[in-house]
Parts: sequence; C-alpha cells; structure tokens
Amino acid sequence: PILHIPKSVLHLPSVTNHTLHFPAQPISDPPTHHLALMAKQSLASGSNPLKLSFLSTLLSKFPDHKFIVFCSFHAVLNTLQASISNRPVFVISGKVHDKVHIADAFQATPRAVCLCTFKAASTAINLSSAHSVVFLGVPWSPATSLQALDRAHRSGHLGPLDLYLLLDSHLDH
Repeated sequence: PILHIPKSVLHLPSVTNHTLHFPAQPISDPPTHHLALMAKQSLASGSNPLKLSFLSTLLSKFPDHKFIVFCSFHAVLNTLQASISNRPVFVISGKVHDKVHIADAFQATPRAVCLCTFKAASTAINLSSAHSVVFLGVPWSPATSLQALDRAHRSGHLGPLDLYLLLDSHLDH
C-alpha cells in the first residue's frame, strides 16, 4: 500500500519547537550543551504532562494494540519506560547494540510497546506488527519522519496503521 503524507505535515518540525524550553535569563554554557540539557530537563521533569497523559490514554484505550513511540531524547525514553507498567516495553536507542534482536522480540510479543529514538530506530529494522505509531514531537528532517514511520508501514504489515503526532504549541524563534 502507498502511504500519502501531506507535505505540510512533513514540514511541521520547521515551525514547532518541541521539548525545548528556554530560561528567562541567559546562561554561560555553550548553546548546544544548553539545548540538550534543557530538553532533558523539560521531559524528565514531566513538564509536558499532556503528551504523557495522551499516550497513557491511548495505551489504555487500545489494550490489545502494539505501539511504537518515537521521540528525540533519551530522557523521554527513560520517563516513558518508568511510566508503562502493564505492558512489555522494548527500547531501541543509540545506547542499544543489538537493535535487530530487540525488534524481533517486539514483533513476537503481543501488546508490546517499543520506545525508540528517531535516529536509532529509523533504519534497518522491521516493526511491522505495530498497530499504532506515536511521534512525541517531530524530528527536524522530514526524511527522518518518513524513515521512522516506514519501520511500521512495511511489506508484511496487515491492516490499518494509526499515526499520532503530539506537538507542542509554541513556535520556533
């Protein structure tokens, strides 16, 4: 089946500033360190409870579905992993060495949730047994979004695939 995603959806990362919160006063750290630190703090501290609440609602509303949740930061994965207690959880991130083995285990496990970073899980794995894909934010590259979605929407996928895009409401400066 051919998947059509409107170009406007693919360009959302250029107008949204997901998971980054800037302090009122400047700090002396280098900018890249500052951004990474703020991103980790914003999600690890639970400053985005609406996304987590929505994900929790999805998991309880569809108890027999398998989910793939994509995000950009390891801190988000840690927060999500700690909050999901009633389902098998698999994590694919840059810290994982055998992604294919974890993907195979996800494929074989009913009701599972696979938590992934966009970069680590966007190529070379098959997660086609999922019923739903959740993007907690969108990566900056539209190609990365398509690659991530393609992990579930592959040959061998049967039935519909639901995509949920959870975006913050503030704009990039």
